[in-house]
Amino acid sequence: MTRRAYDSLSPAETRVLALLATGLTNRAMATRLGVSIHTVRSHVTHIYEQLDVHSRVDAALAAQRLGVAQ
Repeated sequence: MTRRAYDSLSPAETRVLALLATGLTNRAMATRLGVSIHTVRSHVTHIYEQLDVHSRVDAALAAQRLGVAQ
């Protein structure tokens, strides 16, 4: 996972990554962002691909390393 991979995320994907790192479910993220759960799932899939991670935990750790999550 590189900074370049993170920089390739869209603003919406970055918001989803930040919420994912807090432990929210896809449904809770969808509600908070005012989008469908399908949209959140699509963003999560793309985040996994871009950051080359395979789980929510790995994505959350990447978010912390990149300063997206606290």
